[in-house]
Parts: sequence; structure tokens; C-alpha cells
Amino acid sequence: MGSHYSVSGSNPLILGFISAEDHTVDEESAAAFYRAYTSTGATIDPQLAFGAALFHALRHVWWGTTELRWHRVLFVLKNEDGIRGLMR
Repeated sequence: MGSHYSVSGSNPLILGFISAEDHTVDEESAAAFYRAYTSTGATIDPQLAFGAALFHALRHVWWGTTELRWHRVLFVLKNEDGIRGLMR
């Protein structure tokens, strides 16, 4: 299988690896996920994937703990470079 790009790998970037409660970033799990993801031959464009991850996070803001989820989005925007770095 050749290299391919999919935004499917972006879904857990914010929702799965950054806590809504205290913004703890689970770098170890993110690294393991993206190593496994790219080992399939997939490639990740951090700019496109970040936008898709942000879209997923914004869709989920309204469910449950809206204020916590909104503050997680603000945290991600303030730390965009570091968050993109999780996909490398």
C-alpha cells in the first residue's frame, strides 16, 4: 500500500489526548497512536490535521461540560505549535 493522507487520524488529537478538565496533554499516548498510524503507510499533514481536530473538538463543545470543553479549545489555540508537534 502506498502513502495516503486521511484526516481520520486527527480525531483523537484534541478529544483523546488533551484533558478537558485540566488540559493535561497525554504525550505518550499521542506518540504511540501516531507511530502506529504512520506505520500503516499513512502520512499526516499537521496543518490539515490540526484544522480537522479543531473541527471535531468544536463539534463536541456543546455536549456535556460545555465550559470545560470550550476552555480546552482555547488552550489548544494558545498552544497550537505544541499540539501540532504531537503528530510528528
